[in-house]
Amino acid sequence: MKINFLSILLISTLLFFSCSNDDDSSRNEEILQNSCELKQGNSKYTECCLEGPLKVKPGNTFYASFTSTYINPEFSWEVLGGSLEIIEGGNSARAKFKAKPDFVRDTLLGISQLNTPNGIMICSDLIVITSE
Repeated sequence: MKINFLSILLISTLLFFSCSNDDDSSRNEEILQNSCELKQGNSKYTECCLEGPLKVKPGNTFYASFTSTYINPEFSWEVLGGSLEIIEGGNSARAKFKAKPDFVRDTLLGISQLNTPNGIMICSDLIVITSE
């Protein structure tokens, strides 16, 4: 009887500590940026993706990249809220931005355009960036 009690106590203790010691760091870990994996030149469908930080401190600069399945497209960027500014690369796949001192939250839109004999194809993606 004493051995059964000790066995049950040992198993209960192990279960208690194994269940109560969850890794909380994975729950609190924030996604720092989008991640894109596109195959360029895919003729079946069009994809595009904007990669950049999801959190930025006011006054800091950062880079964002735009990729699409188009071959040799034209790129453009738009800041939808006005609290981010484009510093360089406004017509390239990678651009540098600055968060203004009053930055709290803004939306960044990347656009790729391909001129074809059949017309213009446009693909766009956006990310919402918030203050750290």
